[in-house]
Amino acid sequence: MTGYCLQIVPFFGKETYHAYYKNLDELILYFMKDYQNKNVNVYMDNYYAHPNLFMKLKEMDINSTGTFRINRKDIPKMIKGNKIKNKKSIKKVLYYSLGNELFALKWFDKREVRLLTTNEDLRFSERRNKKGEIVQKPEAIFQYIKYMGGVDQLNQKTSFIK
Repeated sequence: MTGYCLQIVPFFGKETYHAYYKNLDELILYFMKDYQNKNVNVYMDNYYAHPNLFMKLKEMDINSTGTFRINRKDIPKMIKGNKIKNKKSIKKVLYYSLGNELFALKWFDKREVRLLTTNEDLRFSERRNKKGEIVQKPEAIFQYIKYMGGVDQLNQKTSFIK
């Protein structure tokens, strides 16, 4: 929430991590090893998030939540095929179970938002938006917005460094 960075690897192209790690997942798992079995949640954007990584993190007892890219090769076809037509459609959310501990959801707000999570809190919650209106969304969406805000703060602060 604070935007405080615990660890960082500056990105200099593919060579950044290939000297030490086979792929980006291995780098993420290396960074997360100190948090294994400590009841933590990690939030990430669609560049990193995919089902195989989330299951490896769950094996380390680390819950993860993140948006995902629909064209990833390990995204099941049932998720790729189902679309939410528009905001006025009766179904504003679609849930998928990808095993016992991994869930995917599609939520239509201004556009379709796709989220993977190993956090089992999939219930709907209400919050007030900036205009003071009550908004209903899946709790996983509210949590993602809340905690990714720290990442956004950090990105904004580092954008001034040249």
